[in-house]
Amino acid sequence: MSRFAALVPLLALGILVLPAGGCRHGKPQPVDIVLSEDSCAECRMAVSDLKFAAELVTTAGHVDYFDDIGCLIGFLRKNPPPSGSAAYVADFNSGEWIEQTQAYYLRAKSLPTPMSYGLAAFVSEIEAQNAAQRWPGKMLGWGELMREFQP
Repeated sequence: MSRFAALVPLLALGILVLPAGGCRHGKPQPVDIVLSEDSCAECRMAVSDLKFAAELVTTAGHVDYFDDIGCLIGFLRKNPPPSGSAAYVADFNSGEWIEQTQAYYLRAKSLPTPMSYGLAAFVSEIEAQNAAQRWPGKMLGWGELMREFQP
């Protein structure tokens, strides 16, 4: 058997696998924000502090950035996201993205956020409680935040 004949099955497999690698499946993933360049979709200010940032990513790959969690909430109330979209908030301590429904939130008037909404997200309840010792306020889940918070 020639070398070419031995490669034919491998080439055919590569052609079948290649298109599948380019397809998007599942929930949209978070996208890095370029600080001081990407603008908030709600207030149009430049996103300048990752500790308070948020974003909404659609299945088509469109990203709306937010410089404050309060801006994300205001935007979502006026603009229901397309089906399959995912919202993320930055963990106050690490800057890592957390799905908005999985985060623990602290609302504290003394917390110096970009738009003065006083909201911060945390990856764990303990981290939110620790922050509440410095900035006394109310701890909330996403559902409570959406019901109670008025930007």
